[in-house]
Amino acid sequence: MTVRRLVLWGMILVATSACRRGNDEPALASDPMVAPIRVEVKNNHALPIEIFVDGSAIHHRLGTVHPGMSATFQLPPALIGNGSVEFVAVSSASPQPNRTGPILLSPGAVVDYVIAQVLFNSTATVRQ
Repeated sequence: MTVRRLVLWGMILVATSACRRGNDEPALASDPMVAPIRVEVKNNHALPIEIFVDGSAIHHRLGTVHPGMSATFQLPPALIGNGSVEFVAVSSASPQPNRTGPILLSPGAVVDYVIAQVLFNSTATVRQ
């Protein structure tokens, strides 16, 4: 009976140590599947611009970019992986916001969003 218990405990120890190994290692920031997506915004408009992103049924405010300034934002991981996203630029003086249209992003991508003097001329490009 004791030999049986000893063998059983040995098997449990081996099984738990094999399962545990994969869970202790932290996710690497250089892993391309978890690399963050950056949004670099340049505001050439005369007024401050509020930047939003829509994706995965989430409407998320990234922040404000003041006239003549640039800002860099990072997208929340919940927004990517389930389809495309759309960036929205809103000015307090314009009733019509600028929408980029659907953009499909992958981990590690960088979005360059240039807000033009005339809001509807703004552009967004993706680079890897």
